[in-house]
Amino acid sequence: MSIERFYTQKVSVKGLVAIAGTDKETFQTKIEQLYCYIEQQGEESVMLGDGAFYTLFKMWCKKVDIQAGDQVIDEKDVVYLVKGVSLYNRPRPAGESTSHHLEILLAVPK
Repeated sequence: MSIERFYTQKVSVKGLVAIAGTDKETFQTKIEQLYCYIEQQGEESVMLGDGAFYTLFKMWCKKVDIQAGDQVIDEKDVVYLVKGVSLYNRPRPAGESTSHHLEILLAVPK
């Protein structure tokens, strides 16, 4: 059974890009449409290493170019900050390809 059948939410992804001729950066869309699954991770806010409080979420999606520091925006315009990305490889019997997906830690500032 494939995990992709759970990817029922549609999001876009923005990443930081340099503004030519300056030392500044801005967010630019890097993935227009990505299907995924997002689930809240507990009811309590958590303080992360930057000293701010966040509500944490976990997102599962196919292997794409997402990295810490990116933004994930859902259809309700909720902006999630990408705090961590892990590639999950599921072992398969010999002769079958591995099934992989990303498990992403998302945070929404409180």
